[in-house]
Amino acid sequence: MTISLYAFSRGTLPLMRKMLHLLVVLGSLFSVSAWGSDQVLRYSLDLEGVPVGERQVEIRYLPPPEGELDQARMIRSTMSLEINLDRHSYRMISRVSAMHGPSGTNFVTSVQENEAIREIQARAERDGAWSVSGLENGERTGWSFRRGEVGVTSMEMLDPERYRRLLDGPTAPMLVAETGQVMLGQIQDMGETQMQIAGQQVNVHRIGWVSEAGAMELNYSENGLLLDYSLDFLGKRLHARLEQLPNERSWGGFESSVLGEVQEEEL
Repeated sequence: MTISLYAFSRGTLPLMRKMLHLLVVLGSLFSVSAWGSDQVLRYSLDLEGVPVGERQVEIRYLPPPEGELDQARMIRSTMSLEINLDRHSYRMISRVSAMHGPSGTNFVTSVQENEAIREIQARAERDGAWSVSGLENGERTGWSFRRGEVGVTSMEMLDPERYRRLLDGPTAPMLVAETGQVMLGQIQDMGETQMQIAGQQVNVHRIGWVSEAGAMELNYSENGLLLDYSLDFLGKRLHARLEQLPNERSWGGFESSVLGEVQEEEL
């Protein structure tokens, strides 16, 4: 979505800018060959029933690095969103790439909001702290978060192996990939239920995340895939609906040049 899974607002432009997700990962950041197909999730986005955009999430499962037991996931998100409301018009495009695995966690983001472009790079340090750098309007900045100040990232909410980190406590400080800032949300484990996804009745695990900007509801499959979500935005409800259920997971192949992290670009 070019409004992303994590962008909410109650109608104020500053809060919208703070929360909006548009991300970018420049082209192919990995040298990857496809031994198997990736899991691809395509969502249609609507605001109170009015179509406003689309989102695609690709999940590639990589074999564990030598000497490791845990495999890594490369996750790419691309979104486009266009909203016309009264006096305001918003057009956003985003791409984000993240690598999650035993060797570390990092992401690269690019967000275009109307004519403004923002780039974010972030990585988790070995001690649990986070280092973040950004480029916006020609100004380069850098900042960091101490260990414990980040509980989960917005990209980890798309990771079938990591989304349960949301349930580690009653609150979840989330590092938002599209802004590089942390938002604190209250967690609601809403339990198991059933819902219609792409014309099929499926079991889902529902999780709520409530911040100062509004409420978000996430619906995960038994395999940990995000099948459906909605959030408060501009005083209305933005809904992401999966167009079809994805294929079963498979392993992606990779060349030896893949080192287990998203390559950072010089800002």
